[in-house]
Amino acid sequence: MKRFVTLALAAAMLLGALGTALAETEVKMSGDARIHMNSWSNYNFTGRDPTGTMAAQPLSIYERFQLQTDFITNENLKFRLQVRLNDASWGNALAVDNPPKAVQVSNAYLIFTVPNTSVEVDAGYQNWQNPVSSYFAGGLVLDTQVAALAITAPIVPDVFALKFGYLRPRNTYADFAPNTTGGMANVDAFYLAGAVTTDPVNITPWAAYALIGREADLSPSSIGAHLVPAGPGTLGLPATWGNDLNSAFWLGAAIEVKALDPVKFYADVIYGNAASGDHSYDNRQGWFVDAALEYSGLDFLTPSVWGYWSTGDTGGITGGSQRLPYMVSSWNAGGSFLFNDDAGEWYNDKMSVSQVGSWGLGVTFDKITFLKDLSHRLTFNFVNGTNSPHALRQGVALGGVGTYYGMGNDIATTEWVYGVSLDNKYMIYENLAMYADLGWAHGDFDRSIWGRSFVNRAQNGDVWRILMGLKYTF
Repeated sequence: MKRFVTLALAAAMLLGALGTALAETEVKMSGDARIHMNSWSNYNFTGRDPTGTMAAQPLSIYERFQLQTDFITNENLKFRLQVRLNDASWGNALAVDNPPKAVQVSNAYLIFTVPNTSVEVDAGYQNWQNPVSSYFAGGLVLDTQVAALAITAPIVPDVFALKFGYLRPRNTYADFAPNTTGGMANVDAFYLAGAVTTDPVNITPWAAYALIGREADLSPSSIGAHLVPAGPGTLGLPATWGNDLNSAFWLGAAIEVKALDPVKFYADVIYGNAASGDHSYDNRQGWFVDAALEYSGLDFLTPSVWGYWSTGDTGGITGGSQRLPYMVSSWNAGGSFLFNDDAGEWYNDKMSVSQVGSWGLGVTFDKITFLKDLSHRLTFNFVNGTNSPHALRQGVALGGVGTYYGMGNDIATTEWVYGVSLDNKYMIYENLAMYADLGWAHGDFDRSIWGRSFVNRAQNGDVWRILMGLKYTF
């Protein structure tokens, strides 16, 4: 892999230098460099990892560099290569006399249009996000890089387009299974969305269907961790499904209403169901809804109110899960300090309160500008759980804190979390920005679920985070 990455970087630089000389191929490069510092107090409410066995570092510095190179034959054909030094920590991955080990290929895919049509085909390792209204950040079901084939067809130009996708997020055995009988070890997904774009309303209904093999990796570190309930594997029930092949499906819609501009309305609704044909304790299904109201009629400030709600676990582990299943999730509203959106500006800069199994409300004052080149965003919000204390208590009793349920991540109906975010941005140059962000969080947690030790540590002090960063774009 290292050799491949090295060759890919060398090829990108060589072709970039020769781009102007090659009449048949145009090379375009873009990217960004980010360096930032996180200083934490009482990270994760306890100052420790979710299991309570490792202490969080009070100060970390990260560096990320991303280079995107498009090799363009003509307007109908190109290849995109994106490489990234991925949030490497100073003194660790970037230690003295130690070459970076965090460089990886983050995109590598072909882009072309079908001859004599406007149909676009993207094939290869690419970014993928389930549709979401533009107020909210991140796709709750899937938001990551994945090997996929995407076909986008503009049925009515600039008004209605269809997008079909085939994705292979997981193939545990690659070419050969470790036996002579094979095995169902893949996760294959199919996707369809129809985007309607008009001046007053934008709406994108979408659907996804996945086939999940019994031998596919469903460990906590994989995409399958949130397709299954708490019961299988870690909490005393069989770790494998009864069926060789199970299915999961999602139905959703992203909605934006701008007919009353400068008042704008945004909303998303998602339903998901996984392994409904297997054991009752293997089934996971649930709902998620979010909405926001924004006023953009002021020059110096854009206020908004927003909220979300999702179903939570209400029974014991033998009854499956009532939470929305997902693969790789990323979601945020108002840049809230409480929600860890992986697609955000910075790495490891937020808390990890789960939007699945909770509800919350927030107020955001965005694009606050009183001085040239200086802007601010201020967000207040709170979260309450929709998981029953009984369900969380049973899961923790069998598996321990942090195995499947974690304090501050999974919130019960008896618990509340409050957060404040103040983000500041100063444009030093047109392509160079400096950031100074402040985050605060307080949690009221249930001792009967997490135990005296965890809750007492959370009550000893609130969470504080200071971030300082630089971002250069080119």
